[in-house]
Formats: sequence, structure tokens, C-alpha cells
Amino acid sequence: MGLLLQPITSDDDFKELIECEWTAYETPYNGFKEIYCPTLGTGPNAREESMKECRERQLADHKGDATSHWFKAVDSDPGQIVGGAQWNVYQENPYVNGMDHIEATWWPEGEGRRFASMGMDQWFGPRGKRMNKPHV
Repeated sequence: MGLLLQPITSDDDFKELIECEWTAYETPYNGFKEIYCPTLGTGPNAREESMKECRERQLADHKGDATSHWFKAVDSDPGQIVGGAQWNVYQENPYVNGMDHIEATWWPEGEGRRFASMGMDQWFGPRGKRMNKPHV
């Protein structure tokens, strides 16, 4: 087994990477996933439907952000994605006006959305003060 680091070059790669991401967040459990990628349904397809929504949202965010670069770690035998990372490369300060509030629009209106929005602000908020120059 050898690991290869490669850029994500297709939507199919992204699909496999997000499946890997979900497995990593679920085992062992990491509650941040439920803030950013909640499983809101209860039916037999709830997990897959949630993963699809999360994947589509992350892919749209990636494609809409020129600073975003996704990479995959691939096990050379059998050629399966076993990890990944997103890097944003900022040539200048992206937080000139501080960090914007993040509204968790992927949650329905109500207490869950307020909680998720507050969690996202707490997680990302310090960037406006601590990362206020060019950085990766």
C-alpha cells in the first residue's frame, strides 16, 4: 500500500471523497458533522439524502471559490480515496471587514438553524482577527 496525494479533478472524485469524509466524522463520532451536514430525516434513505445535500453544497462552495483547492489521499492499491483536505490560498487578507456571519441555511428555520449558525460563527469567527493577512 502506498498513498498518493492528488488534486480532486472530477465530481465523481468529490462524491467518493465526501463519502470518506462522512465515514471519518462518524467513526469515531464527531458532532461538528451534525452542525455542518445534519441528518434531518428519519427514513431509511435519510443518511444518503443528507450526504447528497452536503456533497452538492460543498461542491458548489468549492466551484464558486477561486481560493479553494481540494486534494485526495489515494491508496495506490486498490486506488481508493482514503482521505482528503481542502486548502484555501489567500493572496491577500480576505477579512478586511472581519468575518461575516454564517447563516446555516441548510437547516430548516428554527432552533436547530440558530444553534448551527451560532456554532459556525464560533468555529470560523476567530479567523477575522487571527488570519488577517495572506495565508493558506
